[in-house]
Amino acid sequence: MADPPANDFIAEAERAGLVLPPKRRANPWLATALVVVIVLSALGIGAASGWLNPSSSSSGFVPPTTCSSPAAQLYGSLPDDTDPGLNASVQNLSAGYREASGNCVETVWNSSPSADPLGELASREVDVASVDLLPTPAALAALPSPALVYPSSMSAVLVAYNLPGAGESLHLNGAAIAEIYLGQVRDWNDPRLTALDPALASVTPLNITVVYRSDASSLTSQFTGYLAESDANWADSLGTGEQVSWRTGHPVEGNGAMVGYLATHPGAIGYLTGTTPVPVGVGVAELQNAVGKFASANATGLADAAMAMANASDASGSGGWDAEIALYAANWSYPLTTFSYFVLYADLAKAYGSPFTWTLAWGLLAFLEWAAHEGAPASPSGVNAELPASLVTRVGEVLDEVDYNGASVVLGGDAEGGEPGNETGEF
Repeated sequence: MADPPANDFIAEAERAGLVLPPKRRANPWLATALVVVIVLSALGIGAASGWLNPSSSSSGFVPPTTCSSPAAQLYGSLPDDTDPGLNASVQNLSAGYREASGNCVETVWNSSPSADPLGELASREVDVASVDLLPTPAALAALPSPALVYPSSMSAVLVAYNLPGAGESLHLNGAAIAEIYLGQVRDWNDPRLTALDPALASVTPLNITVVYRSDASSLTSQFTGYLAESDANWADSLGTGEQVSWRTGHPVEGNGAMVGYLATHPGAIGYLTGTTPVPVGVGVAELQNAVGKFASANATGLADAAMAMANASDASGSGGWDAEIALYAANWSYPLTTFSYFVLYADLAKAYGSPFTWTLAWGLLAFLEWAAHEGAPASPSGVNAELPASLVTRVGEVLDEVDYNGASVVLGGDAEGGEPGNETGEF
């Protein structure tokens, strides 16, 4: 059966018991990114199928709670390099949405070293890609149809060290870390370090052992990007990327190996994913931000960084999401805050053709809207924070711009047929 047009769909949704909110307006953002992938297959809704019956949720969204037909499935793919803690958070998000939808919608994730979210989006094997690095303009241009991008979660890169007697939160900044990794600062009593943290002057003299990732890693790209923003010498010599030509130090492969080396080698310094459980004897540095404060990688540090990102005026290339946290700092913002992003096509029908129905488009938007409001994923350990309200609002505006053959797929349809003030939510 052909998929119903928008007005028929709205009528069916209302017969199923949904109270639809008024349509919102927003501004579009073109963009991209690199690493988790979701695919929507078979989402049925309407009075005829009868599997949608509304119930309330804390955000006001109204997911389905009963199903008379088989559960719809969303398919996702996480590259092998994905932060294990964020991987677990995605699984928690999927479980949460399945429960919220009364087992009507299931998200299945697969982790594979060969996964390529943007490549699979480009080949239209998937419907939405989740990545932890913003793609280059060239990668965006390579997609067969215009795309939208927005932050889906936030975490941090931890600068960790093993220095007996130094405490758990040394004060460092990007320039000092760059000099350490360039081999210019070689011991923990160096005056360039004691100027930042006078307590280091009383620490037993110990040489610094630099530890770096030898494998290609988005974490390395985020870490070296911070160093490049902080130190012109680093930017001109090593630059940034998933792999760089390190000048000194000990190579390890993977985040787990980094943790193990730091835990067993006094004097070592390295970098870890934000959700890493830090072992006893390993400290995490507080980093000096652009307003001069030494900020921690905690919920406050991440929230302030996200606020700085939301308020940044730099909107070149990625709808404003490419603002450098190291530069746009506010209050206690942690300068090595990182984001994961969702990328999807701006017009789903034009990108995929007739197999992608209006109902599938509506269901995909329902999941993504729910994830933005309800799904701030909690990590089993380490740093993983909710997006602040200002960013969630902008996420909603991005999703409002998703079209189906030029018609807005605003979640819940149009205000026609519903009265303002009676909305129970957006789903």
